[in-house]
Amino acid sequence: MDGEWQSQDCSLTGQTCVNGMCLGVQPVTEFEVTDPGVGNLLDLSWVNSETASANFVRVIRFVGTCVDNPDPAQFDRKEDLSVVSAGQPQSWTDDQIEDNVEYCYAAFAKSVVNYSSAAFATGTSTDVTPPQAITDFTVTPSTTPGDLAMDLSWTNLPETKCHTNREPQP
Repeated sequence: MDGEWQSQDCSLTGQTCVNGMCLGVQPVTEFEVTDPGVGNLLDLSWVNSETASANFVRVIRFVGTCVDNPDPAQFDRKEDLSVVSAGQPQSWTDDQIEDNVEYCYAAFAKSVVNYSSAAFATGTSTDVTPPQAITDFTVTPSTTPGDLAMDLSWTNLPETKCHTNREPQP
């Protein structure tokens, strides 16, 4: 039948059908990595594939930047996450990382038999949480007449008792 195209049944391969043609699994979009600033965490977010048969998103993590087009065989972590709803936002938190290390993430939508192309994003976890305030701060002056020395003591949380002696400078 030259000159005629025929509609294809894309449901068997998990592809998206547009005007009778199978287009494959559409990728996730708006893929981002965000540092919440609490240490050892990175938040990943994306919009799921519009492909109805894409039943999970595979997230692969690499140590380093994404500019070198990382080798998929050298990944550091792999997670398969169920799709909550096609075409809708979704997120996941990576809690198995170290602070001040750059990570590259690749996200793929996957149907039963097909993967989409990858979306890439990078992130570095930091901890900008201020330390807790000291407690039990005391200043004790010397009991010796004419001695200007004083003792300082306080408790650092968690419950570490500290002590120093401050001698006056001439």
